Amino acid sequence: MYSLKGISDFIPDLKKGMARRQDDIDLNLLVNLDEKRKKLQLEYDNTKSDSRKLGQKIAKASKQEKISLMDKVKSISNQIKILKKEMDINNQDLMNQLLMVPNIPASWIPDGVDGKVVKNFKSPKKEKTPFHWEIAEKLNIFDFKSASKISGSGWPLLKKDGSKLARELGNLMIEHHISKGFMEVSPPFVVTEKTMLGSGQLPKFADQAYKTEDGDWLIPTSEVPLVNFLAYQDLDISDLPFRLTSWTSNFRREAGSYGLKTKGLIRVHQFEKVEMVSVVKPEDSKNELDFLVENAESLLELLGIPYRRRLLGAADLGFSSSATYDLEIPMPSDGSWMEISSVSICDDFQSRRAGVFYKDKNKNFHPCLLNGTGLAIGRLIAAILEHFWNGKAVILPEVLQEKFKKEELGL
Repeated sequence: MYSLKGISDFIPDLKKGMARRQDDIDLNLLVNLDEKRKKLQLEYDNTKSDSRKLGQKIAKASKQEKISLMDKVKSISNQIKILKKEMDINNQDLMNQLLMVPNIPASWIPDGVDGKVVKNFKSPKKEKTPFHWEIAEKLNIFDFKSASKISGSGWPLLKKDGSKLARELGNLMIEHHISKGFMEVSPPFVVTEKTMLGSGQLPKFADQAYKTEDGDWLIPTSEVPLVNFLAYQDLDISDLPFRLTSWTSNFRREAGSYGLKTKGLIRVHQFEKVEMVSVVKPEDSKNELDFLVENAESLLELLGIPYRRRLLGAADLGFSSSATYDLEIPMPSDGSWMEISSVSICDDFQSRRAGVFYKDKNKNFHPCLLNGTGLAIGRLIAAILEHFWNGKAVILPEVLQEKFKKEELGL
């Protein structure tokens, strides 16, 4: 989100940023609306000045002169009302246009859509395995047939050891983040339109989210309530970095157009993940990005799952992000790489939209916000099933064996 004031000053940076994003948003419309804003503001200020001068003149006028000046008073008063209405409409149009403009890519990330791999952990499993949903069917721990009868296509249903696996992974990750200094938050799953605007989901991604009849929204990620929760915290510079974590169900309309990826737990309408959100001073953002991504990586390493870290190119960034690392894991079933975590710097883009501040020497400043997945539970289950399948059973990672009181999920 960008400030209404001084738009013309950062238009050159916006044009460069949108070119790097390969985004064809019409910035000329933004410029025209801003020019109109300044013109209307000048006319409004001059008219208000004329009104004040007329008031001073009336104060000194005779009774007869006051009567003759009343028509002028009514005319100027009506003109002020008309101008105020025009300003409000134009400012709303300008704000609506600004809300559609994504964040500017950081100067240090690569251009294009490919990005670059900057780290690898362990070699991918060489043996081809069945798809994770095929393994789950053998183990009788998913039931998508019942889910489709209950809710329609694209909704998951886990049972038995599948449910336990999701629960134990969620607990493992939450406890891990808490041990690293994150504060756990259990937010509502339904939020207002203002909340969705504040985190950057609206208006851009309205068609990908679920809206209730009363105008509220189901959260597409717990980043949404966590970012807005920060707007109601009395943060001081001494509180930074301030870190939050949350484990929630999330809801998106994205299932249905990705071929095999729509089967199983990769792309579903309802999914669980653990989220990380961090508040820092702008100058600390890159160090915090490293901290968050290494925190997510440590969970994959604890589970013994291979991964690679990829720095996204400018044309592949999310709407609110200026820089993003994706953690991707190889899937032995088809040799593809699947995103398991995305960790981003959002600068003050979200903190301006949501009204998040920190205080330093009695002055308010917008902090830099970062967010990251730590991790996606359904996708992690898919990875565990494929990576640790030996043809007869899934050998549980050592860290989970104690929780299950057994070494494997067998037939």
